[in-house]
Amino acid sequence: MPIGRGRIPHDMGHLAVEAHLGLPDGFWGLLARGGSYRRGVDRRPSRTGRALVRDHRDELARAEALGNEHHVLWARGAPTPVGETFDRLAALWDAVPDGGSLTLRWPTLEVLPTPALTRR
Repeated sequence: MPIGRGRIPHDMGHLAVEAHLGLPDGFWGLLARGGSYRRGVDRRPSRTGRALVRDHRDELARAEALGNEHHVLWARGAPTPVGETFDRLAALWDAVPDGGSLTLRWPTLEVLPTPALTRR
C-alpha cells in the first residue's frame, strides 16, 4: 500500500482527491452510501450495494482516473489543487508508528482518535 515514507498509500490518495474535489460518486462516496465491491473491503456484497456501484460506473471511473492523475502529479512534485491535502495526509501518515493506524472521517478527512495499541 504505501509508496514509501513521505508518500501516502494509493487508497488514501483516492480518499484525498475524492474528498477535496467533492466527488460523491467515487469509491469512497459510494462505499459510504452502501456500495459494495467484490474485493478490497470488509463489507459483504449486497444486491443494492452492487447496483449502486453499477449505476455510477462512469463517475467511479472518472474519480479513479482523477485520483491517479493528482496522486502522480503530487508524487512528482508537480502542482495540483490537491497538493496541500496530500501534504497534510503525508505528514500524518509519516507520524504513524509501525503497527499503528490512522483513521480519517469521510468526507471531511478529520483525523479520528484511534484506540491505543495494547501488548499481550
